Formats: sequence, structure tokens, C-alpha cells
Amino acid sequence: MDILGRRTLLKGLGSTSVAAAAASDPALLEAARVPAGPESGQASIFAGSFGVIADGRTDAAGALQSAIDYALNGHGAPVVKLPAGEILLNSPVIVRGDATVRGDHNQIIIEGCGSGKNGSWLNFSDGSLIVSTPNHILRDFRVSSRRGNGIEIRSDKASSEFPTRGMMENIRAEYCGKSGITIEDSWVYSIVNCFARFNRHAGLEGRQGARTGLACNAISIFGGEFQGNGSKAASGPGTGAGIITGRCVQFTMIGGAVEGNLGDGVVLSEQLRGFAFTSVYFEKNGTHELNCDVTTDTQTDGQPHAANAPNSGLLANCNFTPQDNGGKPQQRAVDVLNVQDFRVINPQIFAQSKPVFYAKEPFRIRETQAGRCSGWVEGGYRSSVRYDQNIVCNETARYGFPRQHRICPEANAERGGGFHRTFCIPLPPDAGNRVEVKTLTRKSANSRKSAIEFAARFGPAEANWMKASEELESTDDLRPIVSERRFEAGSAQTKPGYVEVQVRLPENDNLQLMSVEILTYEAQVS
Repeated sequence: MDILGRRTLLKGLGSTSVAAAAASDPALLEAARVPAGPESGQASIFAGSFGVIADGRTDAAGALQSAIDYALNGHGAPVVKLPAGEILLNSPVIVRGDATVRGDHNQIIIEGCGSGKNGSWLNFSDGSLIVSTPNHILRDFRVSSRRGNGIEIRSDKASSEFPTRGMMENIRAEYCGKSGITIEDSWVYSIVNCFARFNRHAGLEGRQGARTGLACNAISIFGGEFQGNGSKAASGPGTGAGIITGRCVQFTMIGGAVEGNLGDGVVLSEQLRGFAFTSVYFEKNGTHELNCDVTTDTQTDGQPHAANAPNSGLLANCNFTPQDNGGKPQQRAVDVLNVQDFRVINPQIFAQSKPVFYAKEPFRIRETQAGRCSGWVEGGYRSSVRYDQNIVCNETARYGFPRQHRICPEANAERGGGFHRTFCIPLPPDAGNRVEVKTLTRKSANSRKSAIEFAARFGPAEANWMKASEELESTDDLRPIVSERRFEAGSAQTKPGYVEVQVRLPENDNLQLMSVEILTYEAQVS
């Protein structure tokens, strides 16, 4: 019997029959295990030859595990081809990280016949596809899990191996009892044109791993869709999300859509160092008015974390469309707390045809550490309707583009009365509530020790003057002296409209005020 005949014979055999056939004809099994894979264009291992039957009724977990182990242990090419159809799996399937494979690549490719209706479908009644091998590619199949996560990318608990360079392409992870895809203890991971939909917790969930303390060093997503994930709460915001970033050094998404999730669209986790979303479409996320398209992590009591928020973030050329929750429209597109160096560039805002608008300012930036947040919203945003409210709700000290106001009074202190002047600087409604004052003074030679006094108040909300002073040391030359002071409004939600800054020189006929620089923060730059 030639090799094609052997392959044809084994296609209809289960794993027990395969073993029996191999006992009488060992060449039969070996030839079938390493067939020429015309679909992939390279030598591959056909999982059907190990008894994987895609009839939706026969448990194929053991047979698929055998095919994967065979590939990992260096037999044939490290490519496992899945048959088309529904592959029922009643227990987890593990792609171990401690296998001994040819060379030092430690790699495997698991490839299906497509992720659509007529493709390959890994349907777990219980358990997940667990992938720990350092270098792997998953592509062209669908996965579901009735009670668990669809795909788990994580370190091998039995060894020191962990996923270092992995990717998935054209994968559908949907209808899972937990999350569609989870990533923990990984290093660099790419997700290309994948769909994570209708999972009860999250489409993609980053988890803090015990080995590294990270979900992943760097996750990059290109295209794809994260839709319909999460659960509707009996009351309050929906839970779960389209994406939960987890703790990453860098999380990047380019293109794709985050839409129609029952919880939030994207949850930015604690201690995420940097994130960037470019040309991503956020649409109709949440089942409650407090759900957002992009928000920061929350504690178990639903309150935002007060510390360890992302260090830097970017939303560039992204689109936002609000959800209408039974007449209570989504309040905001973005609501982040304590995010440092956060920039929003050219946001595009659309309304539903009713029309439905965001109920409040689409972007809110908050902080519990005064001065933690920085950055601004820039570019002339476009919308399908005209919003009457401001685009930014700024509840921070210095989130906004630094605006420098330079004044050169060149005023001398007058004998007997000193000198003081008040400067009034207008502030837009979305400005930060911090003002920084810098003065340049000069003292004549052999002048005595004196002090310069500062005062500021945010009016009309801040009625009282905030005061500070700085002593100016005696000097024997005419070099300029720089003095700086910082003032913040008493409430993070103050919308003053203007700030008054006062500079006072004491009685001293040898002191000269050369210039004043007042720095304010304007959240939106058009």
C-alpha cells in the first residue's frame, strides 16, 4: 500500500483503531503522521491521523493532545493541521513549554482550515487550549469553551518555560464561559485579525502572572474585532470588557473595532506602563450609562484605583459612538484616573440616528494625586452632530497644554510703599486648576536681604488669596534672580474662568522686577 492509500485508510479511524493498525503495520502510522500538507505548502502533522474526528460528538481531547505532543517532541515538522468541522473537547489541551524539540526554536504551529462556518472549531465542553511553548503560532480556527477561557497563553507551571514570541492570526474566540483569550507571563505577543466575541467576561484579558508579575511585556493587536463581551449587571454598570489590558510594559492596538460590549470597551489595568490605540473604532459599549469606551481599572467596590495607573497613553484618530441604554445614553467615551502623559489626537465623535449624544463631556480626566496627570486633547475634533457641552471634563491640576504668559513690567520698588501688581489670566472651562508663577528680579550691589511675595486666587470660585514668599539673598553683583511658586485651586472640579496672580515687592529702593511668567494648562488645543 502506498502512502496515499495509508492516509486514506486512517482518515476514518479513531485513536484506538489507529493504535491497532500501527501494531500490524508501523509504516502505516508513521507515513500518516508526517504527510505532505498541500493546504499549508509545507510538511505537517495531520491531527486526523491521531484520531481527531470533527463530528461534534466524539471527544477528541486525547487524540489532539497526542498530535501536539508528537510535534513538540521533534517528530516531523512542528505544524499540526486541524480537520474542518466541530472538534469536541471534554478536557483541556496543553501545548507544553518543556518539550524537547529539534534545534533551539522550541516552536509549534497549530493551523486550522479557517475560522468561519466551514472551518475548524475547537469546542471545549470544559477546559481551554493552554499554550506555554516559547515560540508558537495559532491560526485559522475557532475556539469556544462552555465553562472556561477559550485560549490561555501562560507559562508552564511544571517548568521554567514561558511564551516569549507568540502570535495568533485569524482566530475566533467566542461564546466562552469566561474570557475568549487570556495572556499572562508572556513576553512579546502579536494578535492579527482576530475576533473575540460574546464571551461572558472579556474578549481579551491580560492577567498578572506569578512568574513575571506581568500579563505580557508587549502586546500588539492589528485589526480584528472585540464585540459583545461581558455581562449585564442586575443594577449598575455591566461587568467585563472587550479588552482588559492587564499589566504590560506596552499595549498597542492599530485598527479594528471595540463595539457592543456589555461591560466597558477597554479597561486599562493598574501598572500598565504605556498604551496606544490608533485608528480604532469604539461604538456603543456598555449596558449602563456609567460604562465607557476606555476607562481605568476598578477595585472590587467599583471605585477607581487611586494609584499605579498607566504611565503614558495615546488615543489617535479614533472614532466614538455612544450607546443608548433604554433612554439613558452613555455618559462618556473616556473616563481615566491618574493616567500620566495622556494624549488624545483628532478624536471623531458620531451620534446615533435618533440622535443619541454622550450625556456629559465625552472625555473626563481625573486624579487623586495632584499634578499626576499631564497631556492634552489636540486637533479639531469632528462630529456628526454639534455637541453643546465641552469635549473635555478636566478634574486635574495640570492636564492641558502649557500656556506661557510673559509680562515684562520692569518696575522698581518705591521707597516707603514697595510695589505690587495683579495680573489677570483668562482660563477656558477645560483648563487645569494649577498656575505656576516665575519671576525675574535684580538687586543692586550691596543691597540688603529682602523678600518677594506671591499670591493667587481662582475667581470667582476661589475667593481667598493663596500666598507664598521667597527670601532673596544679598548679592554683590547685578545678576538676575529667578523665583518660582505654584498654586492650585482648592477643588479639583473648580471651573474658575480666570486666575489672578499678584506679585509684591517690599520697600527696597534697590530691587527691580524685570519679568513675570505665568503658566496655565489648557486641556484642549484646537
